Amino acid sequence: MDKHNRVLIVEDDQGCEKILEKIIRSVDPHARVDWVDSGEAAALTLVQERSKGTPYDLVIADVFLAGKLTGVDLWRIYLEYYPCPPLVLTSSLPASRVLEQLGDGAELPVFLPKPFYADECRRIVKCFMANA
Repeated sequence: MDKHNRVLIVEDDQGCEKILEKIIRSVDPHARVDWVDSGEAAALTLVQERSKGTPYDLVIADVFLAGKLTGVDLWRIYLEYYPCPPLVLTSSLPASRVLEQLGDGAELPVFLPKPFYADECRRIVKCFMANA
């Protein structure tokens, strides 16, 4: 990889954040990995980075976060800026329950179930980073 990938982890569980960072670094050891623990902090960070012209190559967001905004809310906000946002939703809920929150006819994000399976997580991260 010529450029170093930029990844934002939006997760209020530090244990999950550490696992995700380890997997990201296994794909790109030089990746810049930022972490926030609330939907509000993530939304602010995403808008700031976009305004600087330095959007993230990948955002991994839990569905349930500290604060009022959820990962689903972030997905909807990101859709306003990008037709195919590089965002992966995670949750310990079954995918069908997460899809219910999105509603019928909604764009569907990539979904990564918890607990994380390292190979599946690495494959998804690698796919986004290869397309960045």
